[in-house]
Amino acid sequence: LAVMLEMDGYRVVRAQDGVEALDLARTDVPDLIITDVNMPRMNGIDLIRAIRANEDSLAAVPIVAITAYGSSFCLEARDAGANEALAKPLGYENVQEVVSTLLTA
Repeated sequence: LAVMLEMDGYRVVRAQDGVEALDLARTDVPDLIITDVNMPRMNGIDLIRAIRANEDSLAAVPIVAITAYGSSFCLEARDAGANEALAKPLGYENVQEVVSTLLTA
C-alpha cells in the first residue's frame, strides 16, 4: 500500500507500531493517517482514540483504518474516530478514492 501511494506521488511515512506512529504524527502532523487495526504496542483503535484526544491540529487529521477482522472492527474504528474503515483484502482503487476524497475535503 505504501509503495503504491508513493507511486501516486504521496509522501509516505511508515511506523512499526502504534506508539511510533503517534510519536511521528505529533512531531510532524500529517495530512492523512492510514493505520492497521492490528499493530504491536498500541493497536489501531487505541491510536485513533489517542489522536482524537489531542487538543491540537493532530485531532483534525483524517484517519483511515484498515482491518482483516471484518465489519465489526470497521465499526469499532469509526466509533473511535476514524473517518473511514476498510476491510482487507483491499482494492487499491478503493483506497485511492478514499485517500483522494479525504485529502480534498
